[in-house]
Amino acid sequence: MIKANDVIVPLDVPRALRENHINNYLEITRKTVRLMLFAGDQKVEHLNDDFYGEGIHPDDSSPEHLFRIASQAEIGVFATQLGLIARYGMHYPDVPYQVILNSKTNLVTTPQSDPFSQQWLDVQQVDDFRNNSELNILAVGRTKVICAGGSSVDVESFLKRLHEQIHVSGAAGNATGRNIHQKSLEDAIRMCNAIYAITVEDASVAEALEIYYAK
Repeated sequence: MIKANDVIVPLDVPRALRENHINNYLEITRKTVRLMLFAGDQKVEHLNDDFYGEGIHPDDSSPEHLFRIASQAEIGVFATQLGLIARYGMHYPDVPYQVILNSKTNLVTTPQSDPFSQQWLDVQQVDDFRNNSELNILAVGRTKVICAGGSSVDVESFLKRLHEQIHVSGAAGNATGRNIHQKSLEDAIRMCNAIYAITVEDASVAEALEIYYAK
């Protein structure tokens, strides 16, 4: 567990906001050195490609599925675009949110392997939205290396890889989307909890699998 004095506050954080920054950091990391980030940005970036089709549970066809998961599972923060938060956030005010400032889309095809990700918002717009909506929108200072989940794989393979990335490679957390939300609500919640256990609670792969398969 870490305390307020352990949090490094970047010098560009205004003095009046430093305490708020520290509190937000402690909240989304659950007073640890790691972050469990549930990613919901694919709904904009990949449209329906990741939310409908073979191997994807019907629950995932509704954007609200993401918010149901985030409100019921163990997560550090739910990261998605402002438009989705503005549409569904009023029904899920207790979710810890991270607003994604930049995004890309596969609506327009491109030969680039990593298309330019356009900034949609600035920090002031997000701050104004937070004040107007009174939602629990949090922010983090100095960025550490976190691992991204990628496309869906079987549960055991994913959890083994995650454990190695966190506890062998030394990643400071994870950002996982499709390996969570392409499941039914019940399975997605358990998957979140298993990922959280490895990332934040130092659980073994066996312990995480017990969480996932518990009924």
